[in-house]
Amino acid sequence: TFGGRCTKLDVEAIAKRPGVKSAYILNQDTAVVVAERWWQAESALREHPPGFDAGPRGSGNTADMRATLKRALDRSISGELPRPPRPRVVPQPTTAKEPLAP
Repeated sequence: TFGGRCTKLDVEAIAKRPGVKSAYILNQDTAVVVAERWWQAESALREHPPGFDAGPRGSGNTADMRATLKRALDRSISGELPRPPRPRVVPQPTTAKEPLAP
């Protein structure tokens, strides 16, 4: 989820799984399992799935995101939103007058 937090990770149970070296919550939002092989980490997480809270945007869905993006696009097309400044083009020299120093 966007802005959600990892609220549960059964570190002790995961650590007992074959091949698992470590398990922890990183930055309060990511469940991490370190194992000898990818499949060992994957199966440990499937057996003991982490829990996450929904976060501040947990009630949103694809339709809400699409509507928000459409409103922003409509505002941009109508001129309601300011356009970003045009990039400045710097001409590149075509030939060097003097050799470049090493």
